[in-house]
Amino acid sequence: MYEKVIDIVQQKIRPYILRHGGDIVVLDICDNILKVRLYGQCSGCPSAKYSTRQMILEIVSDEIPSIKQVEIEEYTSPELLDMARFILNHEGFSET
Repeated sequence: MYEKVIDIVQQKIRPYILRHGGDIVVLDICDNILKVRLYGQCSGCPSAKYSTRQMILEIVSDEIPSIKQVEIEEYTSPELLDMARFILNHEGFSET
């Protein structure tokens, strides 16, 4: 089943995510729950929590009905964290 999910994600979901400036990686399938991580502009996007998760579930469960849920693991890239630190340190912000 894992290989079939990978194929579905690569063929049907990843192209959509790439068009929106992101990427997707399958992390695990456990207890009929597909766990994925989103990267790029899709990482942390409020839409990912609802519409993107629902889109992934619909596409995957159409072909693999045993998949009942999709969990998107939160991830913030090191580059984004570095940029935030740079902005905060150079804009006069300080920790209190």
